[in-house]
Amino acid sequence: MVLSDAPPKRLTVEADQTGQRLDRWLADRLGVGRKAAQRLIESGKVARSTRRATKSEITREGTEYLVHTFQEAAAPDPTLKLDVCFENEFIVVANKPSGQPTAPLRPGETGTLVNALVARYPEMEGVGYRAREPGILHRLDTATSGLVLAARDAQTFDELTTALKDDRIVKRYQAVVHGWPRAKSFVIESLIVPHPRDTRRVECIETDDRYVADYSKVRTTQVVVTDQDDDFSDVTATVHRAYRHQVRAHLAWNGTPIVGDSVYAPNAPTAERLALHAGYIAGATRGSRFEVEAAPPDDFGPRLGRRAPSD
Repeated sequence: MVLSDAPPKRLTVEADQTGQRLDRWLADRLGVGRKAAQRLIESGKVARSTRRATKSEITREGTEYLVHTFQEAAAPDPTLKLDVCFENEFIVVANKPSGQPTAPLRPGETGTLVNALVARYPEMEGVGYRAREPGILHRLDTATSGLVLAARDAQTFDELTTALKDDRIVKRYQAVVHGWPRAKSFVIESLIVPHPRDTRRVECIETDDRYVADYSKVRTTQVVVTDQDDDFSDVTATVHRAYRHQVRAHLAWNGTPIVGDSVYAPNAPTAERLALHAGYIAGATRGSRFEVEAAPPDDFGPRLGRRAPSD
């Protein structure tokens, strides 16, 4: 176990994080359980301005909290396989397999992509949002395969964080969906908010709902259909700064859920894995542009319940 005695964190509530209980928001930002976040708040380690925070207060956009805490850092594990698709002195782009978590969620958890990254690139320790997520700019769901971008130093991380917020990082996913979309190319646009009753998922809401629009940003997914057969379609989905589960939720909301998505299509036939792969990422940092691609793995074929692509 590695403990990171970092200086106090200054965490600011973003627009799409407004309206949450503080303990829930803090747990998500720190990558800890909700009870651990509540203990931090109750022990006086979370403050807003000069006043101690309370666990039940509601977050508001722009509010800054000062958090004093030890965080357990991800332990390096050099025995884990690591598929690096691109690296230079500033960044690493790794190809995560389906079934592997991006980062530890609990103290002592191993077997994640981050455990492998910090073993090969120890300079990442202490870089990033949280001690258990050194260097990584974004996460993929455990069931999703594909490219994850990580920074090797704090300056690069800060530059890439700004690029993400400014929609200057492009990410493209490949998916197999149930059904045939009505058009070959289209845009899905909605507000995306935490689901009010199910913490495993998010909810898409029409953009003309003004009440929700006050604290949630509009999210856009560009979709292109690349192949169709039987009851399935192959699609690519392009996003910039994606919200949690954006591609999965948008495609399900469109009536074409991803094959193997038991959260957003619980009544659909099961599959061996979620048919979603992050196959492309591009952007620029430290004066240099990067563009990385990774083909879907072999298990995107017949075992997903569809025919193999023709030669």
